[in-house]
Amino acid sequence: MLSDDVFRSRLQATVESLRYFVPSIADVAHSEENSAVDFWKVSLAPHTSGACPVELILHGTQRYDVMIAGEAYEDREISTLELFVPLLEAITAGRVVERTWISLSTGATIARETIVTLAKGKLWQDGSGLSAISGEEENLRREDRHFLPYRR
Repeated sequence: MLSDDVFRSRLQATVESLRYFVPSIADVAHSEENSAVDFWKVSLAPHTSGACPVELILHGTQRYDVMIAGEAYEDREISTLELFVPLLEAITAGRVVERTWISLSTGATIARETIVTLAKGKLWQDGSGLSAISGEEENLRREDRHFLPYRR
């Protein structure tokens, strides 16, 4: 973890980069920004049906929350602040897959994960219930939901 002073300085630079990015999609998405002493938040709601909405909250505690297509990933550690502009760029470009794992025997949802393909093929992914699918893939059906880019 970074010292508080270094982190806050880098966080402010990241927020400014995000504030620079958001107007570039103003014609294709509604955006809202909120901030307080201990957090900064941006929400993007695309005008295009089938594109992926996103909400990002950066906390002064070196943690973040993100909601991608209604799936919330909360209290994640910020390992690098350089993640967030490419993450929003990838989401607005439509490089998001929401993967659901369903039991073949019961039809119940076993796990759900969100996969965002960043620049240069790097991935951001997170999910719930993923430990339950390890070694059980032959008993599960995988359904992928793909999203459209904001700008078409």
